[in-house]
Amino acid sequence: KEKIQREKGEEVLRDFNEFMGERKLQDWKGLCHFIGLSGDFREIQDCREQVSHPPQDTCILIPIPAIQRVNVNIYDVLDARNIIQAGGEARPTWFRTPHALSEYARQENKFYPREAVISTEPEGAMLKYILNPGLEEKRQKEREEKKRKRKEKTLKKETKPNKATKEGDLKGTFQVNSEERGQDEM
Repeated sequence: KEKIQREKGEEVLRDFNEFMGERKLQDWKGLCHFIGLSGDFREIQDCREQVSHPPQDTCILIPIPAIQRVNVNIYDVLDARNIIQAGGEARPTWFRTPHALSEYARQENKFYPREAVISTEPEGAMLKYILNPGLEEKRQKEREEKKRKRKEKTLKKETKPNKATKEGDLKGTFQVNSEERGQDEM
């Protein structure tokens, strides 16, 4: 039984590596669109990962947070790909919570080999704690809280007055004469 499970794990690793290709930005975007995410992932602030030796000093943007929020089974991603390649239509099922995904994975015995996962790779972004889904929900809440705090910090920086805008430095700049004010109100 363990041998069968190990062979199944090796097969899904090979299939997913084939599916992801060279794991460049276009492959990540392809995965996002394939699992049903849409958007321009270059705009997600916390999706950047600097490559240690990028060609021509380029920066690659990786949509990890978008993928982390989706609860799909990697086996189902590969099954959907096979159906599409055979001429059919399919999308992997989205589960509302990590708990629902956990129940499904246990029932169907669809476990991706965690020991083969690198956290910065697509599998790392997709992987959930199937045997402890409460931990996954806790981690997701922590990620969302960090994101909220970063956003607040950014907003504070944008609205924080600099030395030139202190009271008195721009005295009268924002005054509007009574004629202009009357026209605006009409």
